[in-house]
Amino acid sequence: MEANIVEKPAKLTPVDVWEDFSSLEEFKDEAAEIIPSILEVGERRDLLVVTGENASGKSLAFMLISQLGRTFAKQDKIALEVMDIGMGRRTTSGIAKAFMFGDENIDSTGNISIKIVQTAVSTSRTRTGFHYLMLDEPDIGVGEGYHNAIGHFLSNFAKDLPETCLGLVVATHSRRITERLLDAGASSLRLGGDLRQVREWVRDGDIEKSLDELINLKDISLHRFRAVTAMLKG
Repeated sequence: MEANIVEKPAKLTPVDVWEDFSSLEEFKDEAAEIIPSILEVGERRDLLVVTGENASGKSLAFMLISQLGRTFAKQDKIALEVMDIGMGRRTTSGIAKAFMFGDENIDSTGNISIKIVQTAVSTSRTRTGFHYLMLDEPDIGVGEGYHNAIGHFLSNFAKDLPETCLGLVVATHSRRITERLLDAGASSLRLGGDLRQVREWVRDGDIEKSLDELINLKDISLHRFRAVTAMLKG
């Protein structure tokens, strides 16, 4: 059955899913410790920008929203596709990666990133079923001078989301992209140890860290991944 025949769900945006996750009794105490976060709800609940330091849990937040979104949709007898375009797929190998991301030996990383974003947006526009479009670090390999343009491209898409797109989620380290999305009414999810309000981070930038802290990120990331995986398995 095509999505335009089915009534659009009222409470299945990415922000709804995160709020539901945060309020689940079985996860409540663990979530605050494992994946510290602050949610600022903007004008748009279907547009969410996810920011935070390295190893703050952005990819894990994607995993949570993706899996729980589909679970909640299934409970409401709704089929929800998650178009997850991000680092998890990009760091794999094989033919599937080559088709999706191209060959970074012969094309610039930044150019590939832009092509991926454009293709993902075009694909979303043609989908007839309900879906999320989730972009994990669409700015990777792209010089800062292009970030404003990417932000405008994404915010323009967000202003005219297809009826079947229940949510656009963008994880980024770019303050320019974040600012453009916030200007379009995005809600903000900040993760990790730096939980300043998003506009403050956009204005002042990241907190300076040491090389030792950078080296220790692998252990932090692994701990959070295992803990979130265990939470989801119940």
